Amino acid sequence: MNSNIKKEIIVAVLMIVVALLCLFYSMSPMMYVGVHIGAIIIFIFFAVLIWTAKSIDERDYMHRALSSDIAFTVGGVMLGIATMYQMYTSMKVDVWILVTLSTMILVRVGSQIWLEHNR
Repeated sequence: MNSNIKKEIIVAVLMIVVALLCLFYSMSPMMYVGVHIGAIIIFIFFAVLIWTAKSIDERDYMHRALSSDIAFTVGGVMLGIATMYQMYTSMKVDVWILVTLSTMILVRVGSQIWLEHNR
């Protein structure tokens, strides 16, 4: 396992810890603000790690592409589940869930079209 993957795992675990902290620990509003700022900083670090990673060979490139596809699929499924849950529990859906899901799909399709024409 190369060092970049280890860094990604460490940052992902930190993000999970912050999310669990927000879910299961009663905090004051100022603590929530601090934790959310920390989560944003950790996410930015995670994004930088992903974007700066270089593929070594074709196999590594395929692994990265496959992990991206899996992440996209799981993210879409989770947003779909969140939409159904909100619909069944409160009979309304948060617009940001739908905007996020739509943006994910549109960017995915747009990037596929762009890559088909330019590569």
